[in-house]
Amino acid sequence: MHLVGTDDLALSEDGVLFGWGNGSAQGPDIFAGWAATADAKNFYLPGQTFTMIAAGNAHALAVRPDGTVAGWGDNSGGALDAPPHIRFKAVSAGWGFSIGLSVDGTLWGWGKPFALPNTTDAWTFASEGWTPYDNGKYYYVAGDRFKSIAAGAFHVMALTNAF
Repeated sequence: MHLVGTDDLALSEDGVLFGWGNGSAQGPDIFAGWAATADAKNFYLPGQTFTMIAAGNAHALAVRPDGTVAGWGDNSGGALDAPPHIRFKAVSAGWGFSIGLSVDGTLWGWGKPFALPNTTDAWTFASEGWTPYDNGKYYYVAGDRFKSIAAGAFHVMALTNAF
């Protein structure tokens, strides 16, 4: 997975999360607290394993085997603050926001999407009809169940189980 700048992440077959780069593209060093490999060019997160990873414009997410989410990078809009009461099987990261697919197939969103360049129009989870949860800290799509998700800089896509 690639983060903006010179920072990259990769998930090994046994679930160990590796990173390389200078960690500065996301503001504070995203590799703070990670251990260096023997050659000191790469980093890994000791003592934790993950099942999947996702990278956004200035943040990254990883799903632990228990379905909780860890995150690194810019959290100024809340993109790293996944709903703690939900267990996820997949996550995706956009520009200032994140989405997650819960184990029951519910689509969740959190963070604050950035406005499109050269416009004052900004989409929000609320403006797109998502249902607020916890006073609008999190949002979800009511009624539908999904099997696959993706987020880009300014959009969200999801496939339903209906087909």
